[in-house]
Amino acid sequence: MLGSLSLTFSPLVPLWLLAGAAVLSLVLLAFGLLARASGLALRALVLATLLLALANPAAVREQRETREDVALVVTDRSPSQTRIDPRSAQTDQALAQLDDHLERLENTQVRRLESRGQGVLAVLRAHGCSGIFPPACRISGASVSPPSS
Repeated sequence: MLGSLSLTFSPLVPLWLLAGAAVLSLVLLAFGLLARASGLALRALVLATLLLALANPAAVREQRETREDVALVVTDRSPSQTRIDPRSAQTDQALAQLDDHLERLENTQVRRLESRGQGVLAVLRAHGCSGIFPPACRISGASVSPPSS
């Protein structure tokens, strides 16, 4: 697990109001400096403390767990790919090149599916996402069809 500590701010007032209060504080401190007022350091400390309190800082420690990447390779084995002679060989050649590339990637699982004409999203629905991807995954995608005439 990887852990990191960071400082976040969740201001209790709108940011513009906090910035305005900071500018006003600086103006008041500048006037105090010009007038040689006593206790200026203490006033600056009090104003800085109030501004910091309004900024509402919080230390956040995140704990992350590294997970493997999942590459989904869907091969089109529809009739339009298998009936026309060079397409099947081209698909196999492209798949071999992709496999060579994916084998070199570290920390990556490869999942393979074949689509026999029903479309990628239909294949995913048929196999169930939990059988393909880890439980914590979200799947996004789109199926694009040519406009009907």
